[in-house]
Amino acid sequence: MARPDDKALLRDMLARYRAEMGEPADYPWLDSYWAEAGRMPFLLREGRAVAGFALVNRWSCLGLPLDHAIAEFYVLPQHRRAGLGRWAARWLFAALPGQWELAALPAALAFWRATVPPGATETPQPRTLVLRFLTDGGVRGDPIPPAGVQGAEPPGRG
Repeated sequence: MARPDDKALLRDMLARYRAEMGEPADYPWLDSYWAEAGRMPFLLREGRAVAGFALVNRWSCLGLPLDHAIAEFYVLPQHRRAGLGRWAARWLFAALPGQWELAALPAALAFWRATVPPGATETPQPRTLVLRFLTDGGVRGDPIPPAGVQGAEPPGRG
């Protein structure tokens, strides 16, 4: 997981991520990821380089029971399309088994459909499609980073 001294770096990436989506930079929940149980901040790394982040919590946008939810997931542009995002998401799903939920934006829907385990339920919402699925700690696909992400580390390390 990201350490408290990583907060400024994460805040900067979060502002960049929100700008890409046309959202205001402010994210009032960031500090709670170091203060509240059930909230976990992760830095995604490719070797020693920070390549993105994942924010995992226990809030269901559908109001249904769950163990984990992807609140935010971002890969820096220079690290995209090499398989790091898919690998990191699957690593999280394997490391944190249970009932998962994520709200996929239209631009990311193909990525998430190819990444989550088979059999995910899909629930349309006004701006997103909510995917719900179970993981058992196993990894779907290759747990080894793809060739394009040589030297990658699991998101929870570093």
